[in-house]
Amino acid sequence: MKSRVSHAHRIAKEYDGILPYHEIFYIRSIRFSTGRALTAFARYAEALKSPQSETRSEDLVFGLYEAIGHCAAVSRYFWPTSEEKLPVARATRLREAFGMNDDDPLYRVRSIRNGVEHFDERLDRFCAKDPVGTIFDLVVDSEDLVDEQVTHVLRLVDPAAQTVVLFGKKYCFAGLQSSIERIQQAAEKMDRMGGRLDPGVR
Repeated sequence: MKSRVSHAHRIAKEYDGILPYHEIFYIRSIRFSTGRALTAFARYAEALKSPQSETRSEDLVFGLYEAIGHCAAVSRYFWPTSEEKLPVARATRLREAFGMNDDDPLYRVRSIRNGVEHFDERLDRFCAKDPVGTIFDLVVDSEDLVDEQVTHVLRLVDPAAQTVVLFGKKYCFAGLQSSIERIQQAAEKMDRMGGRLDPGVR
């Protein structure tokens, strides 16, 4: 165990978190997650074109929340939850290679990724409070619905405001798809050019 920790420390210190011959694994993992996110965004876009119906609302909400879930997976490569040296170094290296900074919409998705990934636990806490009033879930409506009295909103999508609601809290998803598209294009180029992290392909 000690030698493994020492090796990880050396990778973090001497190779900025990623050994050169391992770069391709990170590039392809990012490609996979961005591809899944874009597939979900495409389903969301198709649902937007459909006539109004209960099925359309569910498809919209499920499609967008799935896309956000995959965006959260991508964001962890660039902004990990762990504060250990290796993931911190790796994330710094990837941000430099892909030209990411804290102004990117993908950084913003960090605020909702815990809610999406731990939805079951939040649902437990919500139901345990035995809420009184009208409960909305899987709806496409104005984000202003959250502000109404004696109203609880579990999951809502407001396409016009580019806002999602999760347990009554509003989150903006504007710019997420464009960011994911840019990352995927860069990853594809890096993969074609030998699987090396290269800021020059951005």
